[in-house]
Amino acid sequence: MNNEKLNKIRTEIDTLDEQLIDILYKRNALISEIAISKQKTGKSVYAPERETELLRNLKNKAKDKGVSGDLVDNLMRRIINSSYESQSSSKLAGIGPLHKDIVIIGGGGKLGKLFVRLFLNSGYTVKIIEKNDWENAAKTLSNASLALVSVPINSVEEVLEQIPLLPKECVLADITSVKEKPVKKMQEIHKGPVIGLHPMFGPDVKSLVKQVIIYCPARHMGKCDWILTQFKMWGASAFEMEPAAHDRIMGYVQAVRHFTTFVLGFNLMRENINLEEIIQVCSPIYRLELIMVGRLFAQDPELYADIIFSSKKNLKLLRSLINRFNEALNWVENGDKKEFVRSFKDVYKWFGKHSENFLKESGDLLEEVYIQKQKKY
Repeated sequence: MNNEKLNKIRTEIDTLDEQLIDILYKRNALISEIAISKQKTGKSVYAPERETELLRNLKNKAKDKGVSGDLVDNLMRRIINSSYESQSSSKLAGIGPLHKDIVIIGGGGKLGKLFVRLFLNSGYTVKIIEKNDWENAAKTLSNASLALVSVPINSVEEVLEQIPLLPKECVLADITSVKEKPVKKMQEIHKGPVIGLHPMFGPDVKSLVKQVIIYCPARHMGKCDWILTQFKMWGASAFEMEPAAHDRIMGYVQAVRHFTTFVLGFNLMRENINLEEIIQVCSPIYRLELIMVGRLFAQDPELYADIIFSSKKNLKLLRSLINRFNEALNWVENGDKKEFVRSFKDVYKWFGKHSENFLKESGDLLEEVYIQKQKKY
């Protein structure tokens, strides 16, 4: 192929790439119209059936034309997720007692600010109570339909003790990551509707679409339903758990995981590992693991300390983890490969179908890691 023909083909490719941008621009304009319509009609940001059907049809059309179905699926998922973020940054559908106030205690914090934005975008009147506002708290809360407590774990009970008498129909809720003690305390101080909430995401999310919020029923749940409906309008899934069951599961999901990640980073520092060398030569899967370790240390240490130190039950879980480490270390010290392989297979069987599902899912994540890495070089 001579240079003239090569340049001509490259020009045609450039033109197609520009057309892709024009198409995305037009698509975003249509998404904005849909967002306005959903806000007026009270429809949810997230339409799972529509998304599933769209992706299936596009993958089939791609295959018919000899285009990678996985490529189209990954591309469209990113475009769709961007659309959800765009919708969530504008006006959102609101449901519930709009004539009353949403009061967020700790609304100046990172997670509190997220819920302030969401409620405001849904047309609610939102008020905030911070440390220096307690002398006016009774007045601020006098017309509240929801008092949402968004404070650190180690201060939630102290803050709850300071809350003045709430309106009878006001829902009292918290969004801390432990539930037994806060839910019990909320029921002690308020005789009206009470619900414990735990958003399974951080304050950096741009949209609640496909996010999970765990809720712990406490009192008068019928009067709390509008809040769960509002979460669903934002695209989140509401998952019910009893407070004790929640805290037990979170011991593994949060305390053990965060502690393990902390120790991995702590060990890298103590061994004085050259991070730049590792980053240059590591495999995509290790880079992904390193990303998750580095992500932890880029955040608030007090938050993770509160999670890990929140319950003595976590200590038992962590000791169990250390025992498993020591057990596996003994196999290595004794050269017992057979026991390692046997246990490896046992764990694979225990994971069941999830092993293969996670293998595929991690492949998609690794592709994203590869793309992000290429941006830097």
